[in-house]
Amino acid sequence: MKVTNTLVFLLTFATVQAQQTWSLEDCINHALVNNIALKQSELTIELNENTQTQSNFQLLPSVNANTSAFRNTGRYINPFTNQFIEEVSTSLNLSFSSNLTLFNGFKNINQIKKAANEVLKSTYDLESAKNELISSIALSYLQILFNEEAFLTSKEQFNLTNAQEARIKTLVDAGSLAKGELLNIQSQKALEEQQLVQTENQLNLSKLQLAQLLDLENYQELKIKAEIIKIPKLGVIGSHPTELPKYRGRAPIPWTILKGLKKSALTFFFIEEGMDDGDILDQQFFEIIDNDDAESLYEKMTSIGKTMLLKNLKLIEQGKINRIKQDPTKFIENWPKRIPEDGKINWFSSAESIHTLIRATTHPYPGAYTIFKTQKLIIWSASFIKNNNIKPGIILDVKKDSVVIGTGNGDLIVNNISIDGKSEINLSNIFTLSDMGKTLGEL
Repeated sequence: MKVTNTLVFLLTFATVQAQQTWSLEDCINHALVNNIALKQSELTIELNENTQTQSNFQLLPSVNANTSAFRNTGRYINPFTNQFIEEVSTSLNLSFSSNLTLFNGFKNINQIKKAANEVLKSTYDLESAKNELISSIALSYLQILFNEEAFLTSKEQFNLTNAQEARIKTLVDAGSLAKGELLNIQSQKALEEQQLVQTENQLNLSKLQLAQLLDLENYQELKIKAEIIKIPKLGVIGSHPTELPKYRGRAPIPWTILKGLKKSALTFFFIEEGMDDGDILDQQFFEIIDNDDAESLYEKMTSIGKTMLLKNLKLIEQGKINRIKQDPTKFIENWPKRIPEDGKINWFSSAESIHTLIRATTHPYPGAYTIFKTQKLIIWSASFIKNNNIKPGIILDVKKDSVVIGTGNGDLIVNNISIDGKSEINLSNIFTLSDMGKTLGEL
């Protein structure tokens, strides 16, 4: 049994959301019938075919026929009888002519060839236009699916943050938390609200693009079916680097580190219309050590994934698929999408927590960042020292290969850095001994 073209394997962490009304097939069929450009191409083919027919007629002889009839009525005097005589005369003329071009320098032959080529070209142009249209529709269709998911995820995250703000406000009002915590969550909420608006705009734009291809007036009412997962006969398999069903959602690798998990798993599962809730195919556990960061975890799971993929493809080919239903009672938390702004370092936090943030957001993610001398500095790797120092963002020491920075609790030793996402550079190009005592970040 061949697995090719019947199994789709996705090494991504995306989910699919269902909508109703237009299927991909519906969109393509509608466009093929109603697209104005295609109709123009069809008319061009018809015109070229008529031209070809006329060119073929040039090889045939031309035949002309003319007829004429005359009738005259008149009076005249008979010279013999000297009497008036009335007389009617009728005549009929009939003529035929024929013309045949024997040779005109292959002009007619070449015209026929040209006309045939024009027909062939316009036919190819029509097929090319159809293929291009189908491709554009498919891309727009998939883009809507992606943007719908992004919008729903952003909306879910905003609602969670909104609820969290209400809880923190209650604690602040009761005197259990500092007001700074409320300001931090409000700042986060503002960023997420902006992200929500952006994802909604992107969704509307993708719907507009598809509506234009379909020649529909009201793009806002356009809804599509998430039917892609139903195309492969054996289903669609996804990979998720968490222990499903405990943790679902976006950015699982950074969240695994931020949550301080000591054990995780790579899960192969059948993608359904819900978020990471399909039947589990396989699951491989691994340990998380203290020095693990996003890059090392990614490498671990890539290595594990290769072995799992080969094993499970063989099982699928043999028809030995073992589907395990996810237990919804074991679900713990849905991890929302993270944005680059989430990597902003709060130097009032402890050195340990800042170190965790750096580990969670390092390559291949955007990185943890701070501001120094109006420049955005991305910190890719660091270590920390536990002590009772409280010097948030203060540069304590500058060395050739490291910079010591104070925090809300302990010291952070920065080893690897870049400016605004560019290539990593030597620390001496940024910090000098004269910078000691200066403050980083927007405090």
